[in-house]
Amino acid sequence: EAIPSELIIDDYEAFGTYEYVLKFRNRDSAPRRLRVLHPEPIHFFIRQSSSSSASKSTTQSKVAYGMTVEYILTFTPEEKKEYRCTLMVETERERFCVPILAKGHRIQLEHPRSVQFGTVAVNYDNERVILLRNVGQKATKWSLYNHDYDSNILSFTPSEGLLAVDAFVNISVKFRPNTVDTYDTAAILEHDDGTENIELA
Repeated sequence: EAIPSELIIDDYEAFGTYEYVLKFRNRDSAPRRLRVLHPEPIHFFIRQSSSSSASKSTTQSKVAYGMTVEYILTFTPEEKKEYRCTLMVETERERFCVPILAKGHRIQLEHPRSVQFGTVAVNYDNERVILLRNVGQKATKWSLYNHDYDSNILSFTPSEGLLAVDAFVNISVKFRPNTVDTYDTAAILEHDDGTENIELA
């Protein structure tokens, strides 16, 4: 068992040296030989921790039942960009991988935190425009959607796309209520780093 099962690296700068602990626990009923293959990208290096008590070499260990062995992953980025690596691990019984992702610059999208429609007529199209701008240093895919109402009531045009660095897009938000009621919901903006909410009222 790998702990963590995947490694996400968020905070780093170019030409820095960063170290992360990876642990492997033997949950089998017998001792197992563990081999960790060196990552292919030159920016990652793996070695066994000096504090580990298992019998060891640089990347091979014999791990007793119920015991844990520690390895140190060293990351030396040359620039603040995205790096990916798959760490391959082998025992006598299985072969598995630990994905490693260094995210680089985070996605930074500029947009209004809320859109106000106010009091509107029933069965009448009401439109607002959202300006979505990429103010970060990384392009991203994006999509805009809502879980509460179908597209006959609330729609977005365009509803998805790819936004380059310094680029922007105008998104038309159309709201057509079919009953007299208070409508309070949010548009969900999804991008490569996660999701954000834009309140609609």
